[in-house]
Amino acid sequence: MRRVDCVLERLEGVRERIGGYMALCPAHDDRVPSLSVSEGDDRRVLLRCFAGCTAQKITDALGLELSDLLEQGGGGGGGGASIPPESLATVQPCTLEAYAQKTKLPVEFLRKLNLSDVSYMSRPAVRIPYLKGDGSEGAVRFRVALEKSPEGDDRFRWRKGSKPCLYGLWRLGQAREAGYVFLVEGESDCHTLWYYGFPALGGPGASNWRNEWASELEGIEKAYAVVEPDRGGEAFWEGLAASPLRERLYRVELELPDG
Repeated sequence: MRRVDCVLERLEGVRERIGGYMALCPAHDDRVPSLSVSEGDDRRVLLRCFAGCTAQKITDALGLELSDLLEQGGGGGGGGASIPPESLATVQPCTLEAYAQKTKLPVEFLRKLNLSDVSYMSRPAVRIPYLKGDGSEGAVRFRVALEKSPEGDDRFRWRKGSKPCLYGLWRLGQAREAGYVFLVEGESDCHTLWYYGFPALGGPGASNWRNEWASELEGIEKAYAVVEPDRGGEAFWEGLAASPLRERLYRVELELPDG
């Protein structure tokens, strides 16, 4: 499958035009298709949002990495999913045991959350299912590296056909009972909060909040956004602060330890 087809299958409102396609941009509340999608001479996917969304925001919203826009394997055939290049950040195998050590959580607790060891592109990875409110599997994300690489965050891959959604929907009963929920950037923060008995919901990344997800939090009086001390944390907060949650949203700031 061509790289451009992998992108198009995740978009809505796709229509063909001369030289490429137009689609609804997933990075903003798009009503009229404003995203241009085309294929470059080197088979890379070219994205242009006429509302001004960056390629990074668009790929975040699609659950892709910028590297997924590039043809793999020297331009031969359909490419396929990529894995992070080996570096100091990725050399340690991403197994469930290694992930448990990194998060300082018991392996058995993580297994109860349905995390498991898998092989992704012939390398160890952790399979993280995104369950719906009824407990059925809605999407799957693979953690393929424990740490960010010097080139950026390349730790995750979505299973083909999965669309970004909130993590922890099947546990929202606890939040409704408590009357509040912590909103965090990813799965590992959810795992830690759940282990210590706090209700939490995770977004798949810092900059891809979607306003339609706010309806999932109906019946929950307070939402505490945990803002990490970096640019990603501010992007996470800005998305939430402009959402329908803003009237019941509270900011929680984390500080880096001294030294």
